[in-house]
Amino acid sequence: MNQREPRVADQQVVVGLAPDLGQARRVFGYLQNHGIDPNDVRLELAAVEPDAQPSLDPAVRDQLGQVTIGHAGRRAEAGALIGALAGGAVGALGGVLATSGHVGRDLTTFLAIVFVFTGLGAWAAACLTAARSMADDNAPARPSEHIDGSTWIAVRVHDARDVAHARDLLEREGVVLVEEDTAHAQGAHSLRW
Repeated sequence: MNQREPRVADQQVVVGLAPDLGQARRVFGYLQNHGIDPNDVRLELAAVEPDAQPSLDPAVRDQLGQVTIGHAGRRAEAGALIGALAGGAVGALGGVLATSGHVGRDLTTFLAIVFVFTGLGAWAAACLTAARSMADDNAPARPSEHIDGSTWIAVRVHDARDVAHARDLLEREGVVLVEEDTAHAQGAHSLRW
């Protein structure tokens, strides 16, 4: 058996927390360049607990709500205008069909149909664009687009010398060292090989 190959019971892990995924990747390369086997390094995004997110000041929350409502209102107005134009066009076509092409003779019927379709088109489009705008504003960002959160870095070590070497390398790169048990308690799951 190779002296450097640990038994499962002897496995130790040095754990650190990098402030973002980009730095964690740079640290990974740095560790490789300083003699750490890439198979002995694992990266895992740190989970963000809902309670860990800072709560907003009520005044700030109200301002954000007003901005969201204002944005939805402006989009609803634009949607209403487009819906009115589309509804008016459909109403005009329906009015021509309803009057059998004699718009001048049945002008009241024609105008009633145009106004009803214009109003319905404006109302439906305003509701749809406002609802869609509110849904877009409140939709959570997809993780694949905006992941740049803190990242666990685990380095598998075999003896006291490896522990000291890994700790030194991680600290040089600005990684905050964390005890393995603490990391597990904070949601790091894949730190064991």
